[in-house]
Amino acid sequence: MRSQIAIAFVVAAWTGSSQAQVLPHVSTYDIAVCDSDTTQLLRLIDTDQNGTVTEPNGFKVMFDAAVAGSVALQSPCSIAFDRGGWQYTSDFSADLVMRTLDQNGDGDANDAGEWSVFIDNGNASGVTFTSALVIRADAQGGIVGINSGTSASPLDFVWRAFDLNQDGDALDLAEITIVYDSVAGAFNIAVPFGLGIDPATGDLLVADVNPDVVYRMHDANQDGDYYDAGETTIAYNSPVGSPAIKNVNAVQFAADGALFLNDATSDFILRGVDANADGDWNDAGEMAIFADKTGNSIGVPANHFGIEVDELGRVFAVENTTAVGDLVVRYADLNGDFDAQDPGEVIKVYEGAAGPGTVSTLRNIALMPSPRLEAPAGNVVASPGLLQLEVHGSESSPYQLLFGFVPLGFNASVAPYGYLSYVPFATLWSGTISVGGVDSLTFSIPSGLPTPFSISFSAAVGGPFRTYLTNEQSILFQ
Repeated sequence: MRSQIAIAFVVAAWTGSSQAQVLPHVSTYDIAVCDSDTTQLLRLIDTDQNGTVTEPNGFKVMFDAAVAGSVALQSPCSIAFDRGGWQYTSDFSADLVMRTLDQNGDGDANDAGEWSVFIDNGNASGVTFTSALVIRADAQGGIVGINSGTSASPLDFVWRAFDLNQDGDALDLAEITIVYDSVAGAFNIAVPFGLGIDPATGDLLVADVNPDVVYRMHDANQDGDYYDAGETTIAYNSPVGSPAIKNVNAVQFAADGALFLNDATSDFILRGVDANADGDWNDAGEMAIFADKTGNSIGVPANHFGIEVDELGRVFAVENTTAVGDLVVRYADLNGDFDAQDPGEVIKVYEGAAGPGTVSTLRNIALMPSPRLEAPAGNVVASPGLLQLEVHGSESSPYQLLFGFVPLGFNASVAPYGYLSYVPFATLWSGTISVGGVDSLTFSIPSGLPTPFSISFSAAVGGPFRTYLTNEQSILFQ
């Protein structure tokens, strides 16, 4: 369902009329990373939007347990973001999940009310964590994770946490449930390392490294678990599927439905397409190497600890080895051949040795969330006239729409948020994404605007101004 919102704005007067076109869509990202040898949560900012993080102000400590007065974090290892912009971070040593958000706009989440323990072993649900590994945020507002035990099952299980009473944690009775374990389940998932959520179905994909299998979990009867007949199935395995896998520790989906698997032992990232829609990727030609250490253009090993896929299908990965140090690498299929093995398709986004900032053991990665702005196809606007924009995002996610009016070619830096091609001087609208994940907004363009100029819009989420950079849409008048 789309909400129709009419908003008028007036800028400097000029007599005459102008014709407009929508400029190409631009996506900008901030990257959240874990350093498992510190008690800090980090943010990497591409302030000049050139695809790399090299600027001195591009490294930000978003949370420091020592500063915040928390002793909770010991080895942060996985990150997920919910619809409201809260960051969830799992810790495999402290066996907990932290919840953080910069609410006062000072660039960190160290202040009172900005961080809390979301789950730990003191929970009233009676769930005992022995190694809280990878976590994901689901579409219903819950956090899903895997526990890889230190000995025999049932210490290996999949869990879901939901803050039922909205008190900022899932420590209360019945707020954490085990949705699958190796004793009651059809398969003995002995060493689960990877976890992903299929955006099309909500199904979980769980990667086990003993044996090397990726399982699909589908709650067919909607009873909140995956124990019933046929609900847990093999989605990819060796030797049925090809290429063979040895140690899949990261599972992610692209916006087009493609599946990406990172194999830390084989040193490759696989890309899969379920061509016959049978729910698995075991059929001939359905899985192929997207990037490996011998084929990519900069020779970076692909034994990454975590991957993230953006809306354009680009894969961001974190690496920490003695050979190459701590890296964030981006893989992009620029020529449409379904791999990132060609010259220029792999870049180093961040190098720990070069800085900025100091890192020790990068463990996982997440792209900080934002709504997406789109202009409908053929949206050509005259002055005066009407302009339509669509704000896409997760249902019930809050957002703000910012507006800027600038001479063509003007650029501005909005520290510490990044390098922007417009000056946001007004918040036009604060709303919530409607059911269906899209809001449609209509703007009235007045007559008498000087040319050339551009009108730019940006959607924001996660704070009074904006916690995260998002994409923009620029409307060029000539």
